[in-house]
Amino acid sequence: MAAVATLLAAACSGGDPAVTDEPGVLHACVVPTALSAVQSPDGGWSGYDVELLEALAAELGAELELTPVAFDDVVAGTATSEAGCDVVAGALAGDDGIDATLPRSRPYRDQLLLVVGPGPAGGPAGGPAGGLPGFGPGMLLGHVRDRDVAALAEELTSDVVAYPSLLDAVAGLDTGRARALLVTTEELDEVRGAVPGTRVLDRVPTGEQVSLVLPASSSPELQVTVDAAVDRWVEDGSAAAALERWFVD
Repeated sequence: MAAVATLLAAACSGGDPAVTDEPGVLHACVVPTALSAVQSPDGGWSGYDVELLEALAAELGAELELTPVAFDDVVAGTATSEAGCDVVAGALAGDDGIDATLPRSRPYRDQLLLVVGPGPAGGPAGGPAGGLPGFGPGMLLGHVRDRDVAALAEELTSDVVAYPSLLDAVAGLDTGRARALLVTTEELDEVRGAVPGTRVLDRVPTGEQVSLVLPASSSPELQVTVDAAVDRWVEDGSAAAALERWFVD
């Protein structure tokens, strides 16, 4: 954190943080999440949130270091207090149980449910999955648990079936009883592993918004810089372009 604070001080005074004696490091912790923060076998990272963190590091003129953390550690606060994170990312929404007193960045995208199934993508980006070829009355959209999908079902002009568990929903997709499933990003890998060829066909905003989480000890300067980087990333179209790369196959 001290390196980033020094970096910000240099930037505010007109110095060039990219050529300082100690160039600075942005320590970012990420909750591994499909599409948002994915670690490859060789240790590299990719995903929507990773691209935002890369933009933030560029804004600071800092080297980006990524450390995986468990979501439960973020909720408990240990990810920020013990792992030495400057920021935490990983599709973190406003009502996900994280300590409400922790600082957050400005929101940078909607939290999303994904419409997934076999076959080619065809729904309009960000629009209702009713635009999918062949998706209409009589085509079942499966979902799990107690999600409120009544309004969504009407929008999709499709029949909806509720499965008691993700395992049952996957079985419905695998046997063709369900045309597609409505899942969270956390459930996506399990569905893809069970039903090869499953693709993200469309996305549905939940009404919640995703933001970065900062430690309680964050400096005001870091908060300002993070918010400015998020604003720029959204306003210059980078956020929308990343959404198309990651959230529709």
